[in-house]
Amino acid sequence: MPSLLAKQPGVCNLRAGGSVRASGYHVSDLLRSRAIRGKLLPADDEELDFASTDPKRQQAAHRRVQLGLAFESRLEVERQDILFHPGERTHSGIAYNIDGRNKSDGRLVECKLTWKSSRHNILYIFLWMMQVKAYLYADADLSPEVDFHVYWVMGDYSWRGPIYEIITIAFTHEECEQAWEFLELEREYLERKIA
Repeated sequence: MPSLLAKQPGVCNLRAGGSVRASGYHVSDLLRSRAIRGKLLPADDEELDFASTDPKRQQAAHRRVQLGLAFESRLEVERQDILFHPGERTHSGIAYNIDGRNKSDGRLVECKLTWKSSRHNILYIFLWMMQVKAYLYADADLSPEVDFHVYWVMGDYSWRGPIYEIITIAFTHEECEQAWEFLELEREYLERKIA
């Protein structure tokens, strides 16, 4: 009979030596702040577990990010038609990082690895939609369409397994502009709160 000799958490830094986020406001931070204030997300949302005092919650948050990065790393190998992680950009003092851009038509590529059910209508996933509309507004080089590469870890929860889909969505300039204005209002709110 084998003997278990040791068991310890593994460390996996898939982006070692990667770019460091600039200080200041970021699209994702502003969206999350507004979603929590509007009660679209609970204040103890699992994605905020990086700040938790519970080491197990912190580890779980890091592992979720690591799995997402592993998915993106795999796509980088398989999808040579996409320029991945072209670097951080700033528009009107708000920073953002796109996952990728299609090399042939400039279409935005957004990667999501999620435990949400694939039965969700992606158009109603508020944070995802607002995030990409903000990117499209901020970056004039992008086409008005986005390819979501979504890996639904639990599929549709019918236990048939994970589902990987590429979902293409087009937005109007007005929709993108409204998303950016939403971010600017949240930034103004946070700046007043700090002052």
